[in-house]
Amino acid sequence: MRKLKGITLFVVLTVSSLSAQDIKTVKYEQMEEIIDQKVDKLTIVNFWATWCAPCIEEIPHFVTVFNQYRESADLDIIFVSLDRLINIKEVAKVTKRYKMPGELLLLDDAKRFNEWIPKVHPDWQGNIPATGFYRNGTLLEFNPGVLTEEGLTHIIHKLK
Repeated sequence: MRKLKGITLFVVLTVSSLSAQDIKTVKYEQMEEIIDQKVDKLTIVNFWATWCAPCIEEIPHFVTVFNQYRESADLDIIFVSLDRLINIKEVAKVTKRYKMPGELLLLDDAKRFNEWIPKVHPDWQGNIPATGFYRNGTLLEFNPGVLTEEGLTHIIHKLK
């Protein structure tokens, strides 16, 4: 019986880690390093969460526009989930459901929100969705709110 419990636990842990395998859990400084390493590409960084209805509504816009412009615009995208780490399975379900491209991060740094939010943008209050547009680690534009396909396309053309 003890051996069966051990095997069951192993299978459960293996399945749960597989569902979240493409999502990297990071602290703010690690996220910053990832953004800084994106050289010579326009990098879209979208802050979202599974519990945020406007965030979920705009994800298809990001997927469509990114897939349309990724080659021609030297474009990259990072989706940064602000969900709690215990919700990583739900994050994985959403990323799979919407076939979210690019890098998928879960920013597990809630205790320091008040420290890192103003580093993203001095006027940002932490509301989501929010999106930053970077090149070579430099923030070029910040949008604190929902973006449509047209809005994303306009910003990409402006920053190309």
